[in-house]
Formats: sequence, structure tokens, C-alpha cells
Amino acid sequence: MLVWDATCTNTFAATHLLYCFVSPGTAARAAEARKRQKYAALRQHYDFVPLAVETTGVLGQDFTHLIQDLGRRVTEKTGETRETSWLRQRVSLTVVRGNKVAICM
Repeated sequence: MLVWDATCTNTFAATHLLYCFVSPGTAARAAEARKRQKYAALRQHYDFVPLAVETTGVLGQDFTHLIQDLGRRVTEKTGETRETSWLRQRVSLTVVRGNKVAICM
């Protein structure tokens, strides 16, 4: 059974700012690592995937792999080769909408 926990990490937070400019995706990688550690016990019984995305839209590696896998599976069923791209676009738009809400509050 697939279990996931998603987070959107603020790339511009003081704790992330310095290393995110040097290496994009660093905040997402760190968030995924924290999720893996937090839910280590779940991994014994479930297929756990930590999903992390930065406010700039950079996806964590595990999130990227999940989208690729889901896109491939949907493509196998539907024959539509753009499924992976569409999934990425949906995630990107969700991040943009979330940023808009956060800014306008």
C-alpha cells in the first residue's frame, strides 16, 4: 500500500536561503530526508514516499520519481504519452496557486 506525506518548503526562509541559491532542490532534499526519518517505522509495512516541493517549484527526487512512475502507469493504460508532463504541470500549478494564497493573506 502506498502512503505519502507531502510538504512544501519555503525556499526563501532564512534557514534555507543560503544553500538553496548554491544548489536548487536542497530544501526539498532535506525535507524528504526529515520525512523518511520521521516515518521510518511505516516503511517496514508500507511503501512510503516523502513528497517535497519547494516554493520555487523544484520537486524533491522522490516526488519526481513518483510522478514519473504514475505517468508511466497511466500512459500504459491510456496510450497517452503526455501523462507525465501533465502530472508535473498540475503539481506546478498547485504550487503557484499556493504561493498566491500565501502572498495575498
